[in-house]
Amino acid sequence: MNGNFIKIITVVFLLAVIILSSILIIFKHINNFKKNEQFYLYEKISEEIKYYDSNIISAMNKLNNIVTYRYRITTERIDVSKDQNSESEATSSEKTDNLNSTENEDSVLISESNQVESLDNDEKQNWLDICYIYDNLYLTWPTFSLDLYKANISDEIIENLGYGLDGIAQSIKAKDKNSCLNNLYNCYLLFPKIIELISNDSFYLNTYNSKVAFLNSYILVNQGKWENVLSSIESTIYYINCNISISKEKDVYNYKKIYIMLEDIKNCVELNDTDIFFMKYKNIIQQMILL
Repeated sequence: MNGNFIKIITVVFLLAVIILSSILIIFKHINNFKKNEQFYLYEKISEEIKYYDSNIISAMNKLNNIVTYRYRITTERIDVSKDQNSESEATSSEKTDNLNSTENEDSVLISESNQVESLDNDEKQNWLDICYIYDNLYLTWPTFSLDLYKANISDEIIENLGYGLDGIAQSIKAKDKNSCLNNLYNCYLLFPKIIELISNDSFYLNTYNSKVAFLNSYILVNQGKWENVLSSIESTIYYINCNISISKEKDVYNYKKIYIMLEDIKNCVELNDTDIFFMKYKNIIQQMILL
């Protein structure tokens, strides 16, 4: 009797162990599945932010007729013979002698007229390009917003991003450059807030904070608020330096290059010269796009 009772207890105990083990294994698989699902969701959101990032910066640049490219600089040596040089100089001298002052004045007037027409056409084309960029962003917005909700990003951030996109549309319709710049920037301003909620990578977060700070300097120059530009550039330098200092395995060559360029652009702030600033800004933002 005692022997049978012990056997029954043993069987019950083994069954309990098997059941508990099965439950633990199931929960572990469910937990791993959720972690993998969350990982892929965060990766997807990161790619969506990257898409918005490049398009918003491109639109902001086009509002001031700034075009950036991803390219490698190459040099090519061209040998020109002395005969060709002599022939070219002779031809140039002959043409110069044949020109009179009236023709020179006409050519200047024609050149100025064509320049004005070219600027008008460039402005129209830029608005068309910006409209095209907006259409692409708007088409991806339903998917992007659903992913953000799924990742438990706050309603306020998602709604503000949606309001920002609506603001961009209104600015494009009114062809209001300053308003469009502000609305584009307000959308971009939300990306670090999203990244902070989906990633523990401070290097990744610092990169976007550096872009936010530098784009802010661009906005301030466009508004003529030079007194605040230096502060934004200093903030950019701070985040770039943070990444240089914390990096161990990641390549920081571009960050060091950007740091040098930022130190250089600080020197032109006192000039209050928008054209010079935009020239230097273009070179820096072109490097930051690659980060």
